[in-house]
Amino acid sequence: MIIPITNAPALRSLTLQTPAPGFLKPITVEALADGGSARPIASRITFFRQRGVDRLSLDLPTLDASVRSLRITLDDSRSAPIPISAVVLEEEEIPTPSWMILPLQAGDRLEGSGQSRINLQIGAAGIPIERMRFTTDEPVFARRIELMSREWGAQGLEDRPLASGSIHRLTFDAETRSESLEFTARFKAPAPEIVMVIENGDSPAMTFQRIEALWHPVRLLFHSRSAGTFLLLSGNPQARSPRYDLGLLLGDARRATLQAVQPRPLTVRASFRPPSGLPQVPLFGGPLDATQWDFRRHLSLLGDGVHRLKLPLHTLAKARPDLSDVRLISGGRQLLYLIDRPLLQMPVALVAASAPVPKQPTLSRWKLELPMDGLAPTRIRCISVASLFDPSLRIYEEVQNPSGGKSPRILGQARWIRTPENPRSLLEIGLP
Repeated sequence: MIIPITNAPALRSLTLQTPAPGFLKPITVEALADGGSARPIASRITFFRQRGVDRLSLDLPTLDASVRSLRITLDDSRSAPIPISAVVLEEEEIPTPSWMILPLQAGDRLEGSGQSRINLQIGAAGIPIERMRFTTDEPVFARRIELMSREWGAQGLEDRPLASGSIHRLTFDAETRSESLEFTARFKAPAPEIVMVIENGDSPAMTFQRIEALWHPVRLLFHSRSAGTFLLLSGNPQARSPRYDLGLLLGDARRATLQAVQPRPLTVRASFRPPSGLPQVPLFGGPLDATQWDFRRHLSLLGDGVHRLKLPLHTLAKARPDLSDVRLISGGRQLLYLIDRPLLQMPVALVAASAPVPKQPTLSRWKLELPMDGLAPTRIRCISVASLFDPSLRIYEEVQNPSGGKSPRILGQARWIRTPENPRSLLEIGLP
């Protein structure tokens, strides 16, 4: 494809648009100048779309004004051609300012069914985040990432999406590699902690050496007629936006030499008293006689403030499904709490014991043992290392029938196919 252009120095990026659902192709971009001479801009850069993750954009270097068109070549030698519906060229007239970088601290981490859920400590609410950057030693990967906040809604604590993007590091052949470890975020942190959800699919969980939030610096321009000490104020939610006559100031700023000012460390007003984590909320409910509860566990807290308790598996097994019988008590009084149910299923390893069916050699049967009574699994996850199979699976439990015997009750079933063309090593079956 040859794309004519009119303002080459202003071009900053190139994006291909295609309806193709899945592909992996090297792309070469050349700049064509007056007279037909060609200069390579990018050689065999991998463009792809796989399992919800894609790379269809390319940052362009600064082009010479003599460039009149771009030639885009997709390598179709290893796969079928794909339709290109549009080529988007973006210009940038204002120089991009340098980034401010904030390293994020990874907190609690949960590994679930095909997902990793990591709490990221930002340090303060209100920080305007524009990009996310990741550092990892993983050699090959492609992951979709969602950033969320936990907020109180009609059903309790709920996930609210903030931003999403994808990162990848792929190798097409010995000469063609593709890597992207950043994505645009553009949100204002609603709390000092956000949640990062990584879609792993059938791949193992990733590890990161560094996770960073980036944003552009914001500067104030003001005019002072003499040296002195000034106060920079912030932290008043009720304050309205100021209305200043900026006409004279704008005129001075165009002609003046700007002087950088470095503020002193942030100070807090002596009379300021920060609110507690849950202001105006009572800590205790009514008294409670705990003798009617069969199971109890002791908790040791190292300090005051808001705490997060991950309920043990035994507690979940012995409690009601809606957790309506769970209580926290201190000194004979109930301690108020909120239930936080992340949208993540926690894996529990099952013991599978062979249970052959008499006189039916074509059937294979296994008995799955739960670690304790009372658990209510929502799905069964199976992993096989065999390279070629095509079985039909059925999961059932044995229940008491009216005659006093046992009858099978089907919980779920599926067909599991694995061939060289369909190398799926994992199967999940939902349960009622």
